[in-house]
Amino acid sequence: MSQFPPPPGSPQDPYQQGQPGQPYQQGQPYQQGQPYQQGQWQQPQGQPYGAPQGQPQGQPYQQGQPYGAPQDQPQGQPYGAPQDQPQGQPYQQGQPYQQGQPYQQGPAGGFPAAPQYQGQQATGPQATDAFGRGWNLFTKNWGVLVGAILVWAIGIIIVYVVGMLAVTTLFAGAGSSLSVDSSGGAFTGLFAVGIGGIIVLSLLLVVATVLAGAAFLHGALRIVDTGRASFGDFFVFRNPVHVLLLALLLGVVNGVLSFTFILPLIAAFFTFFALYFVIDRGMGTIEAIKASVDLASKNVGQTILILVLAYVVTFIGMLACGVGMLVAGPVSLLAGTVFYRWLTGPSQQSVAPNHG
Repeated sequence: MSQFPPPPGSPQDPYQQGQPGQPYQQGQPYQQGQPYQQGQWQQPQGQPYGAPQGQPQGQPYQQGQPYGAPQDQPQGQPYGAPQDQPQGQPYQQGQPYQQGQPYQQGPAGGFPAAPQYQGQQATGPQATDAFGRGWNLFTKNWGVLVGAILVWAIGIIIVYVVGMLAVTTLFAGAGSSLSVDSSGGAFTGLFAVGIGGIIVLSLLLVVATVLAGAAFLHGALRIVDTGRASFGDFFVFRNPVHVLLLALLLGVVNGVLSFTFILPLIAAFFTFFALYFVIDRGMGTIEAIKASVDLASKNVGQTILILVLAYVVTFIGMLACGVGMLVAGPVSLLAGTVFYRWLTGPSQQSVAPNHG
């Protein structure tokens, strides 16, 4: 075999180059336009390249789920929301404190409920917190409180002095025209005039004192509800008839029970909130007493503590030559009012209470 290739165009030419000028014939020409057949893989007609094989034709690829989200997370629900939370409903992050929720007195009741402090155990209002709040309110309203006390005290003193002058004048006038007889009837009549005048004067003083206390309680409710009170708020008489009837009934009960030491204290415990209900809710005398008994029975420990603290603070105020009562009295009254309002919530006659 020759080591040299045959001349072009000869039958032995393996490349079949042919004559010069003819195109190069390398076997079967490459058919351009035929797709490259690699494993006979057929792209689905009409479906974009890269779409998943199991994706239904015409349905867009769901690319809206972030990487790392749970596989069973409902579509359209933000990651981290509870699995049983209804779609479209905001996540409830704890129940806010419901101020003014009705106090559950039973079927016949309807007083707003004791507040639950947010972030604490549901232990209810505390007497010590009420005194702290009472002191805070006193420091912001001491001027109007002390001024109202002085005006009421001066007014009651004037009633007493005028009443005593009237009784003395009446007694002296009756004595100057007295004619002595053997039966002594004139002296009996003079004595009756003196005793009757003193009784009337005493009743006037009691009525003035009761109304002053009720007016002060109205002012205290105003301070607790709004944080402030005007001077005129301490001279408003709300539901005065039942205020006087309540004072009369409690006076009789305490008089009957005064032969013992413990029974008046028990009566004071059960009727502690009665005047609040008469003034704040406009209740009648018996209805207010029933409501007070029910409320005190449901808050025994803290009601006893608020009474004990009030007695202690008042006693300390009396030791300071009576001047301390200008502080001890209002602080105790405000503390009791705060405690009552925390237990019952706002009434229709008050605005929302300020606990801050």
